[in-house]
Amino acid sequence: VLVTGTYILSTYSRQKIWASELTLWKDATEKSRYACLAHNNYGVALRKTGHTRQAIKQYLYINEPDIICNVNEKSLIYNNLGTALNDINRRNDAIRYYEYSIRYNQYYFRPHLNLGAIYLSSALTTGSKEDFKRAEYYLNNAVQLKPGSSESHHYLSIIYKETGKDKLAFMHAEKALKLGLDKPLKNDSIRIINELQNKMP
Repeated sequence: VLVTGTYILSTYSRQKIWASELTLWKDATEKSRYACLAHNNYGVALRKTGHTRQAIKQYLYINEPDIICNVNEKSLIYNNLGTALNDINRRNDAIRYYEYSIRYNQYYFRPHLNLGAIYLSSALTTGSKEDFKRAEYYLNNAVQLKPGSSESHHYLSIIYKETGKDKLAFMHAEKALKLGLDKPLKNDSIRIINELQNKMP
């Protein structure tokens, strides 16, 4: 009876832990304090549920001296940290951590895409030619690393449209549509193509 009782209690306890990602990964960080991916996954779960500042604290465990992390894991976590910081408008800090992510793994396409998006957003707001150039550089890197990234092609189409390179803009917008986009970006790509078709001879 005692064995059965223990088994039932243990199962019930694990069911509570698996009830949500938050409780699952919180439990994992408590049991594996120095495992960086546990903190990363808890951070992802926190950000998903709107707890961005708490997520940032979990990502920052990567800087603890005893944390166990390989270079690819560091790249992943610094990218996620950059995204969380960008969520709360800490743009310069986000850029710094995206650059850290690339430093640890230059072949991970996501921080290239994220830096491209940040610089593109800035360029569209300020008209900065330098930010357009930075955005183009990082987004071209992202496309080279992951040719199937529809977002990267879409953002490049915006850059080229805004900088008067209509043929390149049309090419990337078509590519983005073929690869598949979420509805808001899809509608934007269709608009870009229609506007360029009306301009082109």
